[in-house]
Amino acid sequence: MNIRIFISLILLTLSTVVAKAQTSVLQDAVLYYEKGELDKAKSNIDIAIKNKKLKKDPTAWYLRGFIYKDIYKKNPAADSLSETRDTSVNAFLKLLTFDNTEKYQKDCQSNFKFLASTYYNDAIRTLEKGEFKQSLKFYNSFENTLFHAKDTSINLKQYEINYYLSKGSKYSELYKNNDKKDNLNKAIKAYDYVIAKDAKNVKANYNLGVIYYNEAVAIINNVDYSDEIDLVAFAQLEDKSIDLFKQSLPYMELAYEQNPKNRDTLQGLAGIHFGLRDMEKSNEFKEKLAALEK
Repeated sequence: MNIRIFISLILLTLSTVVAKAQTSVLQDAVLYYEKGELDKAKSNIDIAIKNKKLKKDPTAWYLRGFIYKDIYKKNPAADSLSETRDTSVNAFLKLLTFDNTEKYQKDCQSNFKFLASTYYNDAIRTLEKGEFKQSLKFYNSFENTLFHAKDTSINLKQYEINYYLSKGSKYSELYKNNDKKDNLNKAIKAYDYVIAKDAKNVKANYNLGVIYYNEAVAIINNVDYSDEIDLVAFAQLEDKSIDLFKQSLPYMELAYEQNPKNRDTLQGLAGIHFGLRDMEKSNEFKEKLAALEK
């Protein structure tokens, strides 16, 4: 809605809703908002919604949603952990409970869509920094806010998949840097979550294949091949590495089925079959890889 039409609509509505003495603070909020003096607009709208007759007025909540949204937009980086954005969302939600005419519904949905996108961006940003608890809070706020946008063109499932792929990638990165098994298990859990939502997801299947493959290779590389080698322990490690190669195989095969010309997948399958002592299959994938590189 055009901002000047919005202001005029509010002032016209106020003149017919309640007495002037009760609306002056709301009118001040409108005028300060129009002048871009958001802190003063905020102070006045906070007072207005406590007024006995205004606290159920959809116009007051509509204005509060816009004021707090614009405060957030003014400096989102500094405000991303504050209550400003949450207050805006809650104001629009409150408005909907009082707007029996559905006059503001489309505007509210548009604002929910915008605010939801900022929650998602913060979810990814904090995830990349390894702030997992805060990231999940932002992601949940994204889903909850997007629900109220009622936009059927948005594929929420794809957002969810992308989020958990990013989470798996971050935990894998942390495991690579510090070798903590907890990070490895959380990476596997994230990719398993994606596959539960999308069984043929290439990235999740490939990355799980890589995880189990790398664990198998790590066992082999860490074996002590000295003369005093414990043959029983060696056999146990060998069995464990073979089990991991077997775990890796179906994930890598599914990734290959979805994209048979991916070099990384071909290398992975060649390595897995080599680890399983299936030289014929290993050479088959090596040949396919060589054919791509010609």
